[in-house]
Amino acid sequence: MLFNIHTHSEHSHDAQAKIAELCEKALAEGLVGFAVTDHCDCECAANPKAFTSLTDSFEDCQKWKARYQGRLVIACGVEIGEALYDPAFAEKVIASRPWDVVLGSVHAVRVPDWEMPFSLIDFSDFSDDFIRQYLHVYFDDLKEMAKTQDYDVLCHLTVPLRYICGKFHRTVDLSEYDGKIDEILKTVIKRHKTLEINTSGCTAERSLLMPDEAILDRYLAFGGNNLSVGSDAHVANRLTNGLRQAAAMLKRKGIDELTYYLNRSPVFCSIE
Repeated sequence: MLFNIHTHSEHSHDAQAKIAELCEKALAEGLVGFAVTDHCDCECAANPKAFTSLTDSFEDCQKWKARYQGRLVIACGVEIGEALYDPAFAEKVIASRPWDVVLGSVHAVRVPDWEMPFSLIDFSDFSDDFIRQYLHVYFDDLKEMAKTQDYDVLCHLTVPLRYICGKFHRTVDLSEYDGKIDEILKTVIKRHKTLEINTSGCTAERSLLMPDEAILDRYLAFGGNNLSVGSDAHVANRLTNGLRQAAAMLKRKGIDELTYYLNRSPVFCSIE
């Protein structure tokens, strides 16, 4: 029994899935349900389409939520990226609709000349020292976001590794950032937020969970107990990518339930 907290539809700039396709895939795969959490990246606040696409996403999601009532739990959400770039805009977006869930994300960091999303950066030619400093800024930005911004679920902790390590095959020693990561984890716990285990890095060749098991173990040791799983699917056929591997790993650690949100209030479902 799994709920996918993190998916994208055609209303996100980089996704193709129709919500109807996500619904049928969720039924076929036996999910409890999923959240549609289309992108709102605050560096794009000046673009009038930023609000239009969110309005379209919310209204489309509400339509399918009603049609599948009793068969699937569908949450209408939003993924707020880079709230630190424009906190007032982030607040405006959150207040604009009765969202079920708000994801807090960092896809780009405040490094001069490199403030674009990670996905647009070629990390292959950077020095090891630049990558080290870049990651320090990432964890600092995520730490600040975790402490100061409004969100329900903190998403894909360590996501730059999906590109730095996964795409460009660079080696990163995460132990250098343990102190900052632990601060983030403790903040999530203190604010009664939920930590996402993001499975978008899982492939047939490797199982890159964000965060990884070592970080999850520290979260649990600190007393954390609110966890979600999210595939970050941008196409329907990746809706359940990695979810069952993540659930099996959580079961091995004695975790029996996951958290999702409706009306911005936590709901719990058992992992079976």
